[in-house]
Amino acid sequence: MSAAALLFLAGCRTSLEPKLSPAPAPPPVLVIAPDGTVSYTVPQPYMSDGGTPAGNAALSVSKKVTGQDGGWLRCGRLYLVVSKGAFDSVATITMSMKDSTVMVVDLQIDPPTANGFKAPVYLSLTTTGVTVSPDSLSLYWLGAKAATWSTMSCSTNMTSVSDCATQVSSPYDAETYNSSQTTDGIWTSLPHFSQYSAGKAGW
Repeated sequence: MSAAALLFLAGCRTSLEPKLSPAPAPPPVLVIAPDGTVSYTVPQPYMSDGGTPAGNAALSVSKKVTGQDGGWLRCGRLYLVVSKGAFDSVATITMSMKDSTVMVVDLQIDPPTANGFKAPVYLSLTTTGVTVSPDSLSLYWLGAKAATWSTMSCSTNMTSVSDCATQVSSPYDAETYNSSQTTDGIWTSLPHFSQYSAGKAGW
């Protein structure tokens, strides 16, 4: 088991600060068709006004999460896992995708004062059933001020993500976390909520 996996399994409380490096050009964003085939497109920043995406393929999910208990959300193939103690009180977290086949997600939290974490918060992409290797992918963060994408340090150990999500799953969740849905993929830790994408690695 890797060192990252051991950290994850240790109560999901060890902080793993992401390492960022600016991409010289917009990284190609992964597009996953319903049949599992893939292609790539140029990322288009969106939802800077905090609006809701529109269109037949759009997705938007929200959930109230108690910071001390943690929790998780799923938006298409993207999962967000909030470790126990990540923030104080209760906050509403929203994941929005303008097009659920294009791996770009906007993450928001209310109140905004909770947008800075005391314990790790993880974003993962599941690639189970998709004709692409997780090793060929990376996650990217859009810097709002500079409008540039930065590469994030990622891991392909999705077992750790599943274990952590199971630890913070609430018996009152409408959806039960299914670890079999995240057998393959990539994940990273987040410094805050913003806009993120998944695409070709090494860009």
